[in-house]
Amino acid sequence: MNLISDDLLFPKLNKEKMCYDTLHQNISNYFKNRNVKMRGVNTFRNTFATFFIINHGDIYRLKIILGHSNIKTTERYINLLPINISADICKFNPLDVLNKKNLKTRLKINNA
Repeated sequence: MNLISDDLLFPKLNKEKMCYDTLHQNISNYFKNRNVKMRGVNTFRNTFATFFIINHGDIYRLKIILGHSNIKTTERYINLLPINISADICKFNPLDVLNKKNLKTRLKINNA
């Protein structure tokens, strides 16, 4: 695919941005015709945000992608995620640089 940054996920037929109400109605009709319970349009946004963060996307890019004007809104998506950050803390711990300089001591993070 040749996507550009201005491409829309759900454009209208004339390639303009679809308003939320139109999108919601279209998705509701789609699920109704397939006998699937509608969970809401935000389910797609939540799922995308979850996979974006799990795959090491950062919150600042996610804010732009989701179109949030305030980072606090995006943080609410992140706070709902069951993510174990202790592995990331160990992976990106700046104190580990000390170990690379051939120092004999290495600090450990206590997960208590």
